[in-house]
Amino acid sequence: MGVSRASIVGEPGVLYATAKRLYIASRHWWWWPMAGQRDWTYLHAFDIGDPASAGYIGSGGVEGRVGDQFAMDEHDGYLRVATTTSRYSVDQTNPRSFRFELGSRLSVLAPQPDPGGGSNLALVGEIAHLVDGERLMATRFVGGRGYAVTFRNVDPLVTLDLSDPAHPRKEAELTLPGFSTYLEPIDENHLLSIGVELPLDSAGRPDWTKRSLQLSVFDVTDPAHPARTAQALVGTAWAWSEAMWDHHAFNWYRPDPAKPGILAIPFSDWIQAAPGTPWWTGFVSDVRMFSVDAAAGISALGSLSLGDVYVQQGSGDWTWWYRPWVRRSVLATDQAGSTFVYAVSDAGVRTAPLLHLDAPLATALFPRTP
Repeated sequence: MGVSRASIVGEPGVLYATAKRLYIASRHWWWWPMAGQRDWTYLHAFDIGDPASAGYIGSGGVEGRVGDQFAMDEHDGYLRVATTTSRYSVDQTNPRSFRFELGSRLSVLAPQPDPGGGSNLALVGEIAHLVDGERLMATRFVGGRGYAVTFRNVDPLVTLDLSDPAHPRKEAELTLPGFSTYLEPIDENHLLSIGVELPLDSAGRPDWTKRSLQLSVFDVTDPAHPARTAQALVGTAWAWSEAMWDHHAFNWYRPDPAKPGILAIPFSDWIQAAPGTPWWTGFVSDVRMFSVDAAAGISALGSLSLGDVYVQQGSGDWTWWYRPWVRRSVLATDQAGSTFVYAVSDAGVRTAPLLHLDAPLATALFPRTP
C-alpha cells in the first residue's frame, strides 16, 4: 500500500485533530520589535477522514498566538480559535521606546471557496476583545459553549456563547484571585480546574508569598452567572504540579458516573526542614488524590510517594544522588470494584490500593544504564 501525502512548507506549531480533520497553528516570528507589529498565527487544515489518503483543505490566519491544542476546536464544521494578542506601538511620551499592548480574542473560521478553485480558512465571526490587557491562561470548548481564563492581577473565567458562529459573544466574567491553567469538563454543567491561588496585597497586586496551588469546581449551568462552588488549596507557596501545564499529568478518573470522580495529580513541594535535619528532607514529591463531585465538592484522599527511591548520577569520582519527581499516575479498578493507584517517576513505578495509600503493594525500579 502506498503512502498518501499532503504537504505545506512552514514551521511546526500547535496541532489539533478531529476524526476527519487535522489543523496546524504556526506562529509568525518577527526579527525585532517595531511599531505596528502584531502577533499572527497561520492556520492550515487537512482532510484525514479517509485512512488511505490525506488532502490539503486550505489555510487562513488569526491575530495572536495559540497557547495549546485546547485553544482550538471544531464544531459543526467551524474552527474556533482562542489567542493571546500583543501589539507594539510608539510610546508618545518617549518616541525611542515602545508600548506593549496585551489582549485576547476569539476567532471563528470555516473553509470557503477561493477564485482559484480551492478553498481557504476564512474568518466568519470573532470577539475581537475578549479581555483587554490580559493573556489567556486556559481555554476549553464544549459544543456551543466556550470557556476562557485570562490573567493579569486577577483571574476572570469568561463564558462564551458560540451557538451562532457568525456572532460569537461573551456572556459573563467571574473574577477571582489567581488563575486557572487547565479546565476539565466533569459533566455538562461543571468544570474542574487546576491553577494558582494568588491573593492580592493592600495595593491590589498579587502577593506571591501567599501563593498556593489550587483546585476549583465551577458551576456553569447558567453561563450568564458562573460560580465557583468548591476550592481546595494544596501545599505551600513552593508547591508545583506538572498537571498545571501538561494535561497528560491531569488524571481525571470516573468509571461510574453515579459516583464522585477521582483526580490524581503529580505534586511537588518544599517544606522547611526541622532544625538539625538535612535540608533535602524537606523535598516532597508524590501523587495527590482527590475525590471530586459537583455537589459534594473536593476532598483529599491521601498521597502515594516515591520519596524513598533515589537515583545515582555521575561517574568516577563525581557522583550524586537525587529523588526524581513523580510525573504521572495511572488509576485502575478491578472486577471486585477496588481501585489501585500507580505513581510513576523517572526512577520507577509504585502501586497501592486507593483506600490504603500508606501501604504500597509493590515498587518496580527502572534499570539504570551506566
